[in-house]
Amino acid sequence: MKKWKQKMSVVSLILILALLLSACGGQSNDSAKDKESSTGSDSSTSQSNKSQSDSEKTEKPVKISIWVAGSGDPAYDKAYRTIFDNYVEKHPNVSYELSYIAWSEYFTKLNTGLIGGSGPDVFMTGYGQFGTIKAMDALLPLNDYLPEDWDGYDDFHENILLAGQDDGQQYAMFYPSTRVFMYRKDIAEQAGLTEADMHVKSLEDILTLADKMTVYDDNDMVLISGLEIDPDQEQTVFTFGSMEDKNLKLWNDDLKAAFNTPGVYSAMNKLIEASKSDAIMLQDPGTSGSGLQLGTASMALMADSFYAVLDDAFPGQIGIIKSDMNTLLIGNYMAANKNSPHKDVAADLLIHMFSKESLKISQDVASFYSGRKSLDESYIGMNPEFEKVVHAYERSHLYSTVPNAKYTAAVRELRTSMDAAFQGGGLQQGLDFAEEQWNKVISE
Repeated sequence: MKKWKQKMSVVSLILILALLLSACGGQSNDSAKDKESSTGSDSSTSQSNKSQSDSEKTEKPVKISIWVAGSGDPAYDKAYRTIFDNYVEKHPNVSYELSYIAWSEYFTKLNTGLIGGSGPDVFMTGYGQFGTIKAMDALLPLNDYLPEDWDGYDDFHENILLAGQDDGQQYAMFYPSTRVFMYRKDIAEQAGLTEADMHVKSLEDILTLADKMTVYDDNDMVLISGLEIDPDQEQTVFTFGSMEDKNLKLWNDDLKAAFNTPGVYSAMNKLIEASKSDAIMLQDPGTSGSGLQLGTASMALMADSFYAVLDDAFPGQIGIIKSDMNTLLIGNYMAANKNSPHKDVAADLLIHMFSKESLKISQDVASFYSGRKSLDESYIGMNPEFEKVVHAYERSHLYSTVPNAKYTAAVRELRTSMDAAFQGGGLQQGLDFAEEQWNKVISE
């Protein structure tokens, strides 16, 4: 049998990076044409929050600056502005300025602004940067601003609320993203697979599906690979590793490496061996577009928010596999600047952004998952496939529950070592070296 494998990469679309995917480690493939944009909205009705300062209670004009990474995709921009307009309608002395900054420039500008005292009042930060921003003492603790009877304590799924916490303090709110296996329904049907087959309970189940959904031409050349994977991302290591190590963390409470476990070795070894067959294609960072989107893969591990993009490519033919295994919880944060001259209003606006009413707007307008249990039913009502997304969130886990200011530097060798392992390098040697280098960075 002849092999013909094409390697593709996941396109990091602007709308996903703006809120959900792969803010991890500060990496982003947003287009260079993304430019900083800034517009303001002034308001005119209602009252101030009880936590606001005396001057603000007397209707002193307050303008809140808000920074978001990305280019302002129309759906997300509409959701943001609707939420902010609702807030300023109730607070006649408050206006806002919403700025979008390209991912390629965002963290340089954010860090410079926060250090220099010219940072925004409310801002987005990626999962990989949360520890760094916290170490700068730039995050306003929210506990004193959250009412004792705040409904979010019970309504948010615990793992999602926990994402923005440290030492019992809520430092940020979380726009979550998880990883699910998406697939081509038409190819699964041609392979004779049933709905029951698309409910998996082990990594072996996934690899079996990959074999069955690999498509060949009449000359035994691979037309469509069964599964696309990314060989050099910690997301791959954690997501697949946590399938076999249910207590997996990337780092421990002391920030030292925790990923070099028998479960991770077992899962990655199975993937590496499977990648030698026709069923697996490896993503190539030099190309644009995921194999699933471009039609060269039948199945891929994707951010849940990527569903709409794939459905546009293959209308009505994208399904989500129901998995009983652990998966990754990642995403982006929204936080208030501890040094803001209007910190009371900034905190109040941030809490408003994550109210049930505001997140329902984001869900309805931009189709993203809210993290609130009370909105799960309406989210599933948007598309029956989303029931599997909620199922995944219930089994999703953070890399660690402890912020890590050195995460971006510490994780580099893990990426390099795993890529080398897929190219024929030693897997255990790679894990050992990645662990050694990680701990060296942490100790410096």
